[in-house]
Amino acid sequence: MRKFAGTVFLFCFCLLSFSQIPKNIDSLTVSVEKYLSAVDKKSKQVEGLISSKSLKYIKKLKKSEQSLQNIVAKKDSLLALQLFGGVKQKYDDIQGKMKGVEKNLERVTGSYIPLMDSLNTSLKFLKKIDAGKIKQLDGVMENFDQLQSKLNTSLQFDNFLKERQKLISDKLASFGLLKEFKKYRQQAFYYSQQVREFKEALNEPDKVIATSLQYLQKVPAFAAFYKKNSMLSSLFQLPGGMEGAESKALAGLQTRVEVQGLINQRQMGNSGSSQDAFQGQLDKAKGKLEELKTRVNNHGGMGNSDEALPEFKPNNQKTKSLWSRLEIGTNFQTTRSTYLFPTTTDFGLSVGYKLNDRSILGVGLSYKMGWGESYKNIKITHQGAGLRSFVDVKVKGSIYISGGFEMNYKKEINNIDQLKEFSAWQNSGLIGATKKFQLNKKIKGNIQLLWDFMSYQQVPRTQPILFRVGYYFK
Repeated sequence: MRKFAGTVFLFCFCLLSFSQIPKNIDSLTVSVEKYLSAVDKKSKQVEGLISSKSLKYIKKLKKSEQSLQNIVAKKDSLLALQLFGGVKQKYDDIQGKMKGVEKNLERVTGSYIPLMDSLNTSLKFLKKIDAGKIKQLDGVMENFDQLQSKLNTSLQFDNFLKERQKLISDKLASFGLLKEFKKYRQQAFYYSQQVREFKEALNEPDKVIATSLQYLQKVPAFAAFYKKNSMLSSLFQLPGGMEGAESKALAGLQTRVEVQGLINQRQMGNSGSSQDAFQGQLDKAKGKLEELKTRVNNHGGMGNSDEALPEFKPNNQKTKSLWSRLEIGTNFQTTRSTYLFPTTTDFGLSVGYKLNDRSILGVGLSYKMGWGESYKNIKITHQGAGLRSFVDVKVKGSIYISGGFEMNYKKEINNIDQLKEFSAWQNSGLIGATKKFQLNKKIKGNIQLLWDFMSYQQVPRTQPILFRVGYYFK
C-alpha cells in the first residue's frame, strides 16, 4: 500500500483511514501530480485562447466606436461627446486586464461553470492539506487564478458591449445612422458567441481530469469540503454548507411559507385562493413578455438581444477555431471491369473547410486500386491516382448540392515518375447531390450521386455517373 500511495491522490491518504478508502482503489492510477499537470495545461490553453480572441475583438470594436464617433461628431459634437466621451479609456482598461496587467477575480453574474467550480474547489482542498508536499500546487493555482481573471474580464466586456449597443442604438436611431451601427453590432454579437464558446471549452474535461474528479467525488472528506467551499454552495444553500457568518446573514430573510402567508392576508377579501390569483397575474405577465419579445424581433431587434438579428445572418462558424471548422473525410467508389480496365476501387481522402453553416469547401487525393477481371482472377494493381476539389452547399436538412473539379491519372502505375506525365491526366467536372447522416457524435456518413459532365470528352470514355460512399470525422 505504501508503494501504491505515491501514485494516487495524496488527499485520499491524508484525510481518510483505510476503512474509508473506496473498494476500487486499485483502479486509481492517476497521481496528484498528473492531475495538477492536466489542470495547469487546460488553464494555460484556455487562458491563451480567451486572451488572443478577446484582444482581437477589443481592437476591432474600439476602432468601430471611433468611426461612429467621427460620424456623429459631424452632425452633433455634443452628442458625440455624450456617447463616446471616456469610452476609449474603458476599452484601454479592459485591454490592460486582458493582457494580464492586473488580476480580476470579481465574480460576474451568470458565470457559473460546473467544471471550473470543481477544479477550483479541488485545488483549495489540496492546498488545505498540502503541508508543502506538492511542489507545483502554488504555480497551478496561480495559473488557474489567471484563467479565472481572463474569463471574468471577457464576461464583463460582453456585458459592457450589450449596454453600449442599447445606448448607441437609441441615440443613433434618431439620426438615421443604424446602417453605420450594424457593423459594430455584428462584431459585438460574434464576441458574445465567442464568450459562449469559452464557457463550453471550460466545461469539457480531458480524460485525466474527468477520471480524477470522478474518484475525488467518492471521497467523503472532499464532499464535505465541497459543500462548504464551492461556488455552488454560495449560490444555493446546500445541506451542510454556508455555515457561520453567511448562514447568519440569511437568517433574517423571509421563508416561502412567510411570503405565502402575507399574500393570503392581502387576498383575504377576494374570491378564490391567493395561489390562483397569483398564478393568474403571473400568466398575464408571461403573455405580455412574449408579446413584447415578438414585437421587438419583428421590428429589427435593436436592443441587446443576441438571438434576434434579422438585419444580418450570423455565421456560427466565424468564432470557431480552425480545427473545429475542418472535416477530415474518406470515400470510396467501385467501377466494374471493362475491356480496357479491370475492376477498380477509388479510395479518397479529403479535408473540408466550413465556410459557414451551409457551405463546405475542400480538397483531396484519391488512389485507384485494381482487383483483376473477376473473383476467379484477383490481381492487386495500382490503376491510378487523382487530385480533387469540391464544394458542398446545403439545400435543406441533410441534402447538399455538390460540385467539384478533379484530375485523374488512369494508367497503371509501375513507377512514381509516371505521374509527371501531365498529358496522361484526365479532367473531370462533377455536379450532383449528397445525402449526409450522423453515425455517432464524431463520425458522419454520406452518399453521393455525381454526374461527370466532362466524361464524354475523355479518351477512352469513362462512366459519366459516379456513386460514392464516404465518412467524415470531426
